[in-house]
Amino acid sequence: MSNPRYNPSPAVPNALFSGYLNISKLSGWNRMTKRRWIVITFETLQFFREKDDNKLAGSISLIDCTMNELPVENSEHRFEVLNPPDSHVFSSNNSKEIEDAIKAIKKGFDQAIYIRENAVFGQRLSQVIRRQSATSSKNPIPNIVLKSVNFIRSK
Repeated sequence: MSNPRYNPSPAVPNALFSGYLNISKLSGWNRMTKRRWIVITFETLQFFREKDDNKLAGSISLIDCTMNELPVENSEHRFEVLNPPDSHVFSSNNSKEIEDAIKAIKKGFDQAIYIRENAVFGQRLSQVIRRQSATSSKNPIPNIVLKSVNFIRSK
């Protein structure tokens, strides 16, 4: 029987990992540590205050970040996610939780590499469309698509 803590979150159907971990973020000279519900997908590491919370407390894109496994400290198993200029340390007393989270992030990294290699200028078309619609463009066709079509037609 599987532990329900490791089942994907119903709010995030493509979750690779979900579970409670401690998060420490460097804030000034202090590290603030909070326990959060973590959901790892192919592209993001999301955190919520509670498991059933629909409001996102924060997220980290896995596309441009790195991860370092850290030594056990005070019986806490840890890893660090670097997304400059931010640094987050995730920890738990349960080594299995940390191992599962690390495996999920590595799968996310593999997917991020695939996205970078198979996307237009390193971005998925859905990201380009979302960004353009947010910048109040009246044209429903993204500029990158128009420029690409014009380039192809000119050849």
